[in-house]
Amino acid sequence: MTRRAMRGVIVLAALALMAGPAVGASISIIDLLDANPTVTPSTDLIGVTTNLTFEKAVITGILPSAVTVQPGTRSVILTEPASDPFGPRQSDFVTLIIGATAPTFNLTFESDGAAMFASDIAALPSGTPTVLEDGNAQNLSTPLNSGSFTITVQSDVGTAEIPEPASGLLLLTGLILTGAGLSGRKKTES
Repeated sequence: MTRRAMRGVIVLAALALMAGPAVGASISIIDLLDANPTVTPSTDLIGVTTNLTFEKAVITGILPSAVTVQPGTRSVILTEPASDPFGPRQSDFVTLIIGATAPTFNLTFESDGAAMFASDIAALPSGTPTVLEDGNAQNLSTPLNSGSFTITVQSDVGTAEIPEPASGLLLLTGLILTGAGLSGRKKTES
């Protein structure tokens, strides 16, 4: 290889390194507690807003221009193993809406503890794909047909959800106060 060709290869390699990593538009949702899910969007998503309510997250924003996803609405239902004694077989769902103008998105995650879960999941189209939960972060990009927009969800599987720490503390405090009340009541009855 000539010196000139070698310089050309070095310059191209340096330019490739300076270009930075490829676009990695992604959203990660973790729902292991009876509480608000944890949502982590990648930094390349534009104008992201997240609205959290009990067992539900609605995330909106704009995809970077390098990410193309066909406009439309698609959903996936997460199911519990048949051996799970703690809840309904359909435990969560995710709906992705990609707008026709600008690459806007609306991503909804809803778990079985959410206020309108039963009616919301019943409203999904028949034939909505399902994914069996395995307790790990699961990439739902294929069933959501979201292309290079990666959507992962990690949800509780086969176990009762763990109450959030504040709820556990309230429950413990209530039990202690109830026990103290009963103990004081027995002393006055004697």
